[in-house]
Amino acid sequence: MTKNKNILILGSEGALGSAIVIELQKRGFSTIIAVDKNKKTQHKNVNYFCADFSNSKEVEALSDFLKNNLSTENLLISTVGKFGDDYASEEFTAENLLNSVQINLLAVAKICLDLSKECAADRKEMRLVIIGSTAGSVGSRDIGYGISKAGLNGLVISLSKVFAEKNITTIGINPGIFTSQMSQGVPPERQKSVIAQTHVKRAGTISEIVNTTLYAALDAPDFLTGSIVNINGGQYS
Repeated sequence: MTKNKNILILGSEGALGSAIVIELQKRGFSTIIAVDKNKKTQHKNVNYFCADFSNSKEVEALSDFLKNNLSTENLLISTVGKFGDDYASEEFTAENLLNSVQINLLAVAKICLDLSKECAADRKEMRLVIIGSTAGSVGSRDIGYGISKAGLNGLVISLSKVFAEKNITTIGINPGIFTSQMSQGVPPERQKSVIAQTHVKRAGTISEIVNTTLYAALDAPDFLTGSIVNINGGQYS
Protein backbone atom coordinates (compact mmCIF):
# COMPACT_ATOMS: atom_id res chain seq x y z
CA MET A 1 0.00 0.00 0.00
CA THR A 2 1.31 3.42 -0.94
CA LYS A 3 1.84 5.81 1.95
CA ASN A 4 -0.66 8.45 0.84
CA LYS A 5 -3.75 6.29 0.42
CA ASN A 6 -6.81 6.12 2.62
CA ILE A 7 -6.66 4.30 5.96
CA LEU A 8 -9.85 4.06 8.03
CA ILE A 9 -9.55 3.03 11.68
CA LEU A 10 -12.75 2.13 13.54
CA GLY A 11 -12.28 2.31 17.32
CA SER A 12 -9.27 4.62 17.15
CA GLU A 13 -9.41 5.76 20.77
CA GLY A 14 -9.25 2.35 22.45
CA ALA A 15 -5.93 0.82 23.47
CA LEU A 16 -5.58 -1.38 20.38
CA GLY A 17 -6.95 1.11 17.87
CA SER A 18 -4.76 3.86 19.29
CA ALA A 19 -1.65 1.68 19.12
CA ILE A 20 -2.42 0.88 15.48
CA VAL A 21 -2.82 4.57 14.58
CA ILE A 22 0.49 5.40 16.28
CA GLU A 23 2.34 2.58 14.53
CA LEU A 24 0.92 3.54 11.12
CA GLN A 25 2.05 7.12 11.64
CA LYS A 26 5.53 5.90 12.63
CA ARG A 27 5.63 3.98 9.35
CA GLY A 28 4.88 7.13 7.39
CA PHE A 29 1.18 6.76 6.63
CA SER A 30 -0.42 10.18 6.73
CA THR A 31 -3.96 9.87 5.32
CA ILE A 32 -5.79 8.38 8.29
CA ILE A 33 -9.47 8.74 9.11
CA ALA A 34 -10.00 7.85 12.77
CA VAL A 35 -13.44 6.93 14.11
CA ASP A 36 -14.70 6.50 17.68
CA LYS A 37 -17.49 7.64 19.99
CA ASN A 38 -15.36 10.16 21.90
CA LYS A 39 -16.04 13.81 21.19
CA LYS A 40 -12.44 14.38 20.14
CA THR A 41 -9.41 12.31 19.28
CA GLN A 42 -6.18 11.87 21.19
CA HIS A 43 -4.25 11.64 17.92
CA LYS A 44 -2.63 14.45 15.96
CA ASN A 45 -2.77 14.73 12.19
CA VAL A 46 -5.81 12.52 11.62
CA ASN A 47 -9.21 13.29 10.17
CA TYR A 48 -11.54 12.40 13.04
CA PHE A 49 -15.21 11.39 12.88
CA CYS A 50 -17.24 10.93 16.06
CA ALA A 51 -19.84 8.16 15.87
CA ASP A 52 -21.60 6.07 18.50
CA PHE A 53 -22.05 2.58 17.04
CA SER A 54 -25.09 1.98 19.24
CA ASN A 55 -26.91 4.73 17.32
CA SER A 56 -28.07 3.61 13.87
CA LYS A 57 -28.43 7.18 12.59
CA GLU A 58 -24.84 7.99 13.54
CA VAL A 59 -23.66 4.78 11.86
CA GLU A 60 -25.53 5.77 8.71
CA ALA A 61 -23.92 9.23 8.78
CA LEU A 62 -20.51 7.63 9.25
CA SER A 63 -21.10 5.30 6.32
CA ASP A 64 -21.99 8.23 4.07
CA PHE A 65 -18.92 10.16 5.23
CA LEU A 66 -16.56 7.25 4.58
CA LYS A 67 -18.08 6.50 1.16
CA ASN A 68 -17.51 10.13 0.19
CA ASN A 69 -13.88 9.94 1.27
CA LEU A 70 -12.76 6.79 -0.52
CA SER A 71 -9.66 6.84 -2.67
CA THR A 72 -8.49 4.47 -5.39
CA GLU A 73 -6.77 2.36 -2.73
CA ASN A 74 -8.29 1.95 0.73
CA LEU A 75 -7.67 0.09 3.98
CA LEU A 76 -10.17 -0.33 6.81
CA ILE A 77 -9.16 -1.75 10.18
CA SER A 78 -11.95 -2.35 12.68
CA THR A 79 -10.98 -2.66 16.35
CA VAL A 80 -14.50 -2.04 17.64
CA GLY A 81 -15.32 -3.90 20.83
CA LYS A 82 -17.69 -3.48 23.78
CA PHE A 83 -17.07 -6.01 26.57
CA GLY A 84 -18.04 -6.59 30.17
CA ASP A 85 -21.82 -7.00 30.39
CA ASP A 86 -22.87 -9.10 33.39
CA TYR A 87 -25.54 -11.47 32.12
CA ALA A 88 -26.13 -12.90 35.59
CA SER A 89 -27.14 -9.50 36.97
CA GLU A 90 -30.80 -8.95 37.75
CA GLU A 91 -30.52 -5.55 36.06
CA PHE A 92 -29.48 -7.08 32.76
CA THR A 93 -32.17 -7.01 30.04
CA ALA A 94 -32.62 -8.23 26.48
CA GLU A 95 -32.10 -4.60 25.44
CA ASN A 96 -28.53 -4.82 26.78
CA LEU A 97 -27.94 -7.87 24.61
CA LEU A 98 -29.23 -6.16 21.47
CA ASN A 99 -27.09 -3.11 22.21
CA SER A 100 -23.97 -5.27 22.48
CA VAL A 101 -24.69 -7.02 19.19
CA GLN A 102 -25.42 -3.68 17.50
CA ILE A 103 -22.06 -2.22 18.54
CA ASN A 104 -19.85 -5.28 18.16
CA LEU A 105 -21.35 -6.79 15.02
CA LEU A 106 -24.16 -5.04 13.16
CA ALA A 107 -22.59 -1.58 12.92
CA VAL A 108 -19.26 -3.05 11.83
CA ALA A 109 -21.00 -5.26 9.27
CA LYS A 110 -22.93 -2.33 7.81
CA ILE A 111 -19.85 -0.16 7.40
CA CYS A 112 -17.83 -2.98 5.82
CA LEU A 113 -20.65 -3.95 3.46
CA ASP A 114 -21.41 -0.38 2.43
CA LEU A 115 -17.77 0.38 1.66
CA SER A 116 -17.27 -2.93 -0.15
CA LYS A 117 -20.26 -2.25 -2.40
CA GLU A 118 -19.08 1.29 -3.08
CA CYS A 119 -15.55 0.19 -3.96
CA ALA A 120 -16.79 -2.68 -6.13
CA ALA A 121 -19.08 -0.36 -8.07
CA ASP A 122 -16.35 2.24 -8.62
CA ARG A 123 -13.50 -0.27 -9.23
CA LYS A 124 -11.59 0.90 -6.18
CA GLU A 125 -9.34 -1.34 -4.13
CA MET A 126 -10.22 -2.11 -0.52
CA ARG A 127 -8.66 -4.25 2.18
CA LEU A 128 -10.75 -4.94 5.28
CA VAL A 129 -9.06 -6.19 8.44
CA ILE A 130 -11.68 -7.03 11.04
CA ILE A 131 -10.44 -7.67 14.57
CA GLY A 132 -12.67 -10.11 16.41
CA SER A 133 -11.78 -12.33 19.34
CA THR A 134 -11.04 -15.90 20.35
CA ALA A 135 -14.46 -15.59 22.01
CA GLY A 136 -15.90 -16.09 18.53
CA SER A 137 -14.91 -19.76 18.69
CA VAL A 138 -14.66 -20.55 22.42
CA GLY A 139 -17.52 -18.38 23.67
CA SER A 140 -17.61 -15.73 26.38
CA ARG A 141 -19.31 -15.09 29.70
CA ASP A 142 -20.34 -11.81 28.05
CA ILE A 143 -22.90 -13.52 25.81
CA GLY A 144 -23.54 -10.57 23.50
CA TYR A 145 -19.80 -10.21 22.95
CA GLY A 146 -19.42 -13.92 22.20
CA ILE A 147 -22.35 -13.90 19.76
CA SER A 148 -20.97 -10.84 18.01
CA LYS A 149 -17.43 -12.14 17.63
CA ALA A 150 -18.72 -15.41 16.18
CA GLY A 151 -20.74 -13.29 13.77
CA LEU A 152 -17.62 -11.38 12.71
CA ASN A 153 -16.04 -14.67 11.63
CA GLY A 154 -19.01 -15.23 9.34
CA LEU A 155 -18.78 -11.65 8.11
CA VAL A 156 -15.13 -12.06 7.07
CA ILE A 157 -15.80 -15.25 5.12
CA SER A 158 -19.01 -13.96 3.52
CA LEU A 159 -17.57 -10.60 2.45
CA SER A 160 -14.63 -12.41 0.89
CA LYS A 161 -16.90 -14.83 -0.94
CA VAL A 162 -18.95 -11.97 -2.42
CA PHE A 163 -16.28 -9.33 -3.11
CA ALA A 164 -12.82 -10.95 -3.46
CA GLU A 165 -13.09 -11.06 -7.24
CA LYS A 166 -13.61 -7.28 -7.22
CA ASN A 167 -10.24 -6.29 -5.64
CA ILE A 168 -11.59 -6.39 -2.08
CA THR A 169 -9.63 -8.47 0.41
CA THR A 170 -11.14 -9.36 3.79
CA ILE A 171 -9.09 -10.80 6.65
CA GLY A 172 -10.08 -11.50 10.24
CA ILE A 173 -7.76 -11.26 13.25
CA ASN A 174 -8.89 -13.09 16.39
CA PRO A 175 -6.75 -12.21 19.42
CA GLY A 176 -6.87 -14.16 22.64
CA ILE A 177 -6.36 -12.46 25.99
CA PHE A 178 -3.76 -9.70 25.85
CA THR A 179 -2.75 -6.97 28.25
CA SER A 180 -5.07 -4.01 27.71
CA GLN A 181 -7.61 -1.78 29.43
CA MET A 182 -10.35 -4.20 28.36
CA SER A 183 -8.62 -7.21 29.93
CA GLN A 184 -8.26 -5.29 33.19
CA GLY A 185 -12.03 -5.51 33.49
CA VAL A 186 -11.85 -9.31 33.68
CA PRO A 187 -11.62 -10.62 37.27
CA PRO A 188 -8.10 -11.89 38.13
CA GLU A 189 -9.26 -15.48 38.69
CA ARG A 190 -10.87 -15.57 35.23
CA GLN A 191 -7.73 -14.10 33.66
CA LYS A 192 -5.66 -16.83 35.30
CA SER A 193 -8.07 -19.49 34.01
CA VAL A 194 -7.88 -18.18 30.44
CA ILE A 195 -4.08 -17.86 30.54
CA ALA A 196 -3.84 -21.44 31.80
CA GLN A 197 -5.67 -22.57 28.64
CA THR A 198 -2.95 -21.08 26.40
CA HIS A 199 0.11 -23.07 25.38
CA VAL A 200 2.50 -20.28 26.35
CA LYS A 201 0.89 -19.68 29.78
CA ARG A 202 0.86 -15.89 29.46
CA ALA A 203 -1.27 -13.10 28.09
CA GLY A 204 -0.31 -11.58 24.78
CA THR A 205 1.13 -8.11 24.40
CA ILE A 206 -0.52 -5.31 22.52
CA SER A 207 2.51 -5.04 20.21
CA GLU A 208 2.01 -8.67 19.16
CA ILE A 209 -1.59 -7.93 18.18
CA VAL A 210 -0.64 -4.69 16.42
CA ASN A 211 2.15 -6.30 14.40
CA THR A 212 -0.08 -9.20 13.33
CA THR A 213 -2.83 -6.78 12.33
CA LEU A 214 -0.47 -4.64 10.28
CA TYR A 215 0.97 -7.69 8.54
CA ALA A 216 -2.57 -8.57 7.45
CA ALA A 217 -3.26 -4.95 6.52
CA LEU A 218 -0.07 -4.07 4.66
CA ASP A 219 1.96 -7.13 3.71
CA ALA A 220 -0.22 -10.24 3.46
CA PRO A 221 -1.08 -11.50 -0.03
CA ASP A 222 -4.61 -11.19 -1.38
CA PHE A 223 -4.71 -14.99 -1.27
CA LEU A 224 -5.19 -14.73 2.50
CA THR A 225 -8.67 -13.33 1.91
CA GLY A 226 -11.43 -15.05 3.84
CA SER A 227 -8.99 -16.25 6.49
CA ILE A 228 -9.31 -15.88 10.25
CA VAL A 229 -5.86 -15.38 11.76
CA ASN A 230 -5.78 -16.61 15.36
CA ILE A 231 -3.23 -14.99 17.66
CA ASN A 232 -4.16 -16.52 21.00
CA GLY A 233 -1.15 -18.33 22.42
CA GLY A 234 -2.77 -21.64 21.54
CA GLN A 235 -6.08 -21.13 23.34
CA TYR A 236 -8.69 -23.19 21.53
CA SER A 237 -11.07 -24.15 24.33
